[in-house]
Amino acid sequence: MFLRNAWYFAGFSEEIGQALFERTLLGESIALFRKRSGEAAAIANRCPHRFAPLTMGRLIDDRVQCAYHGIEFDAGGRCVHIPGSERIPESACVRAYPLVEKWGCLWIWMGEIARADAGLLIDGFRYMTETGWKPVWGLKEVEANYQLVIDNLMDLTHLPFLHPNTLGNLGNAAAAEAEAKTTVQGDTVAVKRVVLDCEPAPMFTRVAKFEGRIDRHQYSIFVPPCFVLIELQVMPAGTHDVARGIEWRVFHIVTPVTETRTRYHWAVTRHFAQDSETVSAAIAEATGATLEEDRVMIEAQARMLEGTTLEARTLSTRFDAAPAQVRRIIKKLIKADTTQTTTA
Repeated sequence: MFLRNAWYFAGFSEEIGQALFERTLLGESIALFRKRSGEAAAIANRCPHRFAPLTMGRLIDDRVQCAYHGIEFDAGGRCVHIPGSERIPESACVRAYPLVEKWGCLWIWMGEIARADAGLLIDGFRYMTETGWKPVWGLKEVEANYQLVIDNLMDLTHLPFLHPNTLGNLGNAAAAEAEAKTTVQGDTVAVKRVVLDCEPAPMFTRVAKFEGRIDRHQYSIFVPPCFVLIELQVMPAGTHDVARGIEWRVFHIVTPVTETRTRYHWAVTRHFAQDSETVSAAIAEATGATLEEDRVMIEAQARMLEGTTLEARTLSTRFDAAPAQVRRIIKKLIKADTTQTTTA
């Protein structure tokens, strides 16, 4: 089950053009496109006539024409033309989804239309387009439940071991052993980890010139329904001078496609070397490599979990507090959402 009355990430603005584009969220196939005005629209991707995918059709002005029998729908999901028929039944419509474009992102509301409130969008995404910040982004498809991906992001003690050539240093467990402080405020969970006087990770030395040891300040923040925002500051050890180091924010956008498949968009927006395409390329390459290592591990976990659940494990560590809190919050929100929808 999923939390439906929430804003989900439909894609980065540049992913959607004036052509039909299919994307599945929460088990629902959706047709995305832009009207001639440039405004983005989202409607259900299943023609109500014989269930043909509308994205196999074409756009005619601002109408979607089904490839099977030529039936047309407008951006609001209303059927506006049936070849050879003057009467259009009310049941011919398809669902239209509330869609908001902000911060270079498209946000889609998957629940009850009356409850869609743009004021609930996550303000932290403003750094995608904020003056003084430079973003790069990418996409991974993961054959596993989205909560496994979030677990991975809320417990970063795996960095030295799973990512020795990018964000971790093999054999140096300082990041894994550093004290982590977990706090819960409302439905958000934050983990603060500070690692002082350590060797810089390989990814850091690729994008900045560090001549010695560093201090590393990292904050991981879960925001429902499926986002993890990571703030990172790295500076020469003992200096508290981020201007001589690096500062970036990482957006982990973990969208459930189905119960066993996750679409994993990511973006890194930085506050240094903003005009350097070399730095952008290095961050994109290293982040892609890191998340590929995550993908392989998470999919292996998913295979091991077939027929069982995490509750069957016999070992937990003190760093499991944050993932456990996130799972409790997701479960609570889904239950409340389901109850409210049922009784409405």
